[in-house]
Amino acid sequence: METALPNPQQIIDNEHLTLLSIFHYVVGGIAAFFACIPILHLVIGLLFILAPEKFGHGSNQPAAFLGWLFVVFASIFILLGWIFAVLVLVAGRFIARR
Repeated sequence: METALPNPQQIIDNEHLTLLSIFHYVVGGIAAFFACIPILHLVIGLLFILAPEKFGHGSNQPAAFLGWLFVVFASIFILLGWIFAVLVLVAGRFIARR
């Protein structure tokens, strides 16, 4: 039995899809890394809530709602960034498995 040789365009397309899947892995990793940046804001918000005396004495202390604002927004940005990174990685995996 003879096996059909792949079309040259199919070979090029397969190489491009392989590169595309690799780039998805790279972008997903970079996105996951940059999604960790708001962790700094999360820590600052927790410090505002748990140890306000570190930022001022008496009436100069930051309000607790400011700490909660930092915590909530940082958590949302971290969660959305990680979700985006996972979705990009999954897309890369599906492209690789095609």
